[in-house]
Amino acid sequence: MGMPRGVRQTKGQGQSLTRRYWHEVLGFNYRMTNVAAAIGLAQMERLHDIAARKQAIAKRYRELLGDLPITFQSFDPGVESSHWLVSLLLPAGVDRDVVMAHMAGLGIETRPVFHCAHRMPMYARDDHFPVAEDIAARGLSLPSYPALTTEEQEGVAAALRSALQNLG
Repeated sequence: MGMPRGVRQTKGQGQSLTRRYWHEVLGFNYRMTNVAAAIGLAQMERLHDIAARKQAIAKRYRELLGDLPITFQSFDPGVESSHWLVSLLLPAGVDRDVVMAHMAGLGIETRPVFHCAHRMPMYARDDHFPVAEDIAARGLSLPSYPALTTEEQEGVAAALRSALQNLG
C-alpha cells in the first residue's frame, strides 16, 4: 500500500505524478535526508527522558513563580502538555520588552510568544482578535531546555521576580 496521491504530490513539491517538472499544486519538500533521519531516530530513543525532564521543569517553574501575578497556561483534565516551551502571561500593563531586557541584562535569554498571524505582512488584515493580541503582547517564554539545572531555573525565577519588582 503506497502513500495517497495527494500526499505524494504535496511532498514532491506539487509536481505532477505523471509529468516530470510540471507543478500542478503548491507543494513542499518534506523529504528527509539520511542524516536528519539518524538524528531523529536517536532523539526518539530519548523521547521519554526528554519529555519527563520538560515536565519537571514546567512544574518547578510553577512552584517557584506561583506567588507572582503571572498566569501559566491551564490544561483540561486528561490533557498532557509536551511543555515544548514554558510560557506565561505577564500582568496587564507590564511591558514585556522591558522585562526581557532586564532579564537579558542578568544573562537570561527569554523569548516572546509568537506574534499574531494577522499582523504579519504576508497575512495582514484589519481584523481585531483581542485575546490573541493580548497573549502576543504579554506572553513570555522562559528557558526550558532539558539540560537546564535546578540552580539555573532558580536564577531565571529570581530574575523574573526582580524584573517585575523593578517595574512596580
